[in-house]
Amino acid sequence: MSSLMIQPPISGITDILLADVAIKIQLPPHLRETAAERYATIAHWIDRDGSPLQGRVELLYPQGSMAIGTAIASKLKNDEFDLDIVAQLSLPTTLSPTETLDTLFLSIRGDKGSRYYNMADRNSRCVTVSYSEMHLDITPAILQPTREPKTSIIFHSKKSDNLIEIEYYLTANPFGFAEWFLESMPPDIEFSKEYASRSQAHYLAEAPSNPIPDMHPSLMRSKRIVAFQLFKRWRNKVFDTRKVRMPPSVVLARIIASLSGTSSSLSEELKAQAQLILNTLELAHSRGKVIHLVNPRCNEDILTDRWPESISDQAMFMEDLRRLLAQLAELETAQLQRKQEIMIDIFGERPTIQVFEEFSNKMQEVDQQGGLRFSPVYGGIAASSSGLSEPAFSAPNTRQEGIKAPTNTFFGDD
Repeated sequence: MSSLMIQPPISGITDILLADVAIKIQLPPHLRETAAERYATIAHWIDRDGSPLQGRVELLYPQGSMAIGTAIASKLKNDEFDLDIVAQLSLPTTLSPTETLDTLFLSIRGDKGSRYYNMADRNSRCVTVSYSEMHLDITPAILQPTREPKTSIIFHSKKSDNLIEIEYYLTANPFGFAEWFLESMPPDIEFSKEYASRSQAHYLAEAPSNPIPDMHPSLMRSKRIVAFQLFKRWRNKVFDTRKVRMPPSVVLARIIASLSGTSSSLSEELKAQAQLILNTLELAHSRGKVIHLVNPRCNEDILTDRWPESISDQAMFMEDLRRLLAQLAELETAQLQRKQEIMIDIFGERPTIQVFEEFSNKMQEVDQQGGLRFSPVYGGIAASSSGLSEPAFSAPNTRQEGIKAPTNTFFGDD
């Protein structure tokens, strides 16, 4: 006798595997707490007695992926995270970009033998502090108090190939962008709850002595956020060995925030995001332009100021996206062995192999227990309805067409 079951938010093999890969690559709660502690430590350090910035530190706050909850392991072979911080400083605007960045660098590095001396590097717009499991990129900023909250001046300073210092000021509002992005995300309560539950089970299995409270806020993520983390992981893998700048996360986030409605599954959401980004680039490309995007909270904050540098950069990423969409279409109907091959190519070996090994172990448990019905690990679905009883190794099925997403008008015109 059969009973009617409500489809859980994460169901079917493809979505289960995608969700578990996302859990593998996301910033764990303990590292989020570590990052917050390091923010506070660095803030006090920059403001210490004798620092070039003593008495000049007004505020440190997260920007980028840390601010919108999309941080992922940025490296393919280890769990290293790049996290971004804005250091709001009280400095005269008469200082050049080079002087400002150098001052922050000297304040963080300190004297020889101090804690950050061998951990700090000065870059073109930030100072990077490298730890074993994360990088903190600290961007100096000077608040423009008469503008939208947190609108600031930031700085660019980099030596050219002929060693001439290229420097300029920029107006930016990463805080406002993060607010706008999060306000654009559709509510997704049921998915967020189930994803948090899966994440919690994962961390509990890894460290039973360090339990995480139920529905911990850092684990609550919508389908759109989780899909975007997977998309970023794919981008990182594609550009891992290339010697060109990759599309910045803020550019991709700006586009996917304009998606309307919600997708029925995680895999459909990932396809929708990839399709919308491709549509947006194709529209600009068809007019002979590179994409042009600004921060909705600050028109002078041009998000595409460093990518794409050329039409060819844009065209290369468009081809990458077309290949991804073909892979995602095949992933839906492929047998398990082929699914693993596709996901290794999309997300890399480390998280994919770990997920498939764990999945295989669960399948063995299913065989021994006679099914997956009401299993919390697989969202309450039955083995027969999820396809979990399929053979582990078989030929791939025919590809399906990728779903369509709305186009946008983010090209070079005003």
